[in-house]
Amino acid sequence: MGGMDTGDDLGRGRSNTGGNILHYDAGLWDKLIGEWKMGTLVTVDAFPQVVENIRTYQQALHHCRSVPAGVWHWYYLPSEDITGPSRFIGYQGMTAERYDSEPVHGSKTQAALKRLGVFIEIGPGHRHFESAFRAASRFLPPGKELQPNAKFHIPSSQG
Repeated sequence: MGGMDTGDDLGRGRSNTGGNILHYDAGLWDKLIGEWKMGTLVTVDAFPQVVENIRTYQQALHHCRSVPAGVWHWYYLPSEDITGPSRFIGYQGMTAERYDSEPVHGSKTQAALKRLGVFIEIGPGHRHFESAFRAASRFLPPGKELQPNAKFHIPSSQG
């Protein structure tokens, strides 16, 4: 339209005169947004937060679009017979919506949970191992199994 800006090129890195004014790199943008969102997630720093998150995880299972796959570390509360994966329970205030929409990383949460110093890892010979395994498997969709080398952790006070 004869040099008049119709808005058709807005957001495409072109001015109304046809010259480039901005280079838009979708891959870089997505990476930056992902890193920014990651900054909104804060890892847990107290045991009560973890307990609340495990309880929330049990409720969230009915609402999450993405059931955790490839989970290596599960945290089990023998007193309540419930469990949660580190990458869900290791962030403060985690919800099904946040889990589905924000990038979560097990390495960050695993480090935070370890720093708390209140959990011990249990193996196949431990009295709570079978219960922890069943609790973690309870909500898996048909055909899905836990990782063969999945690790289970319980509060040391319940060991």
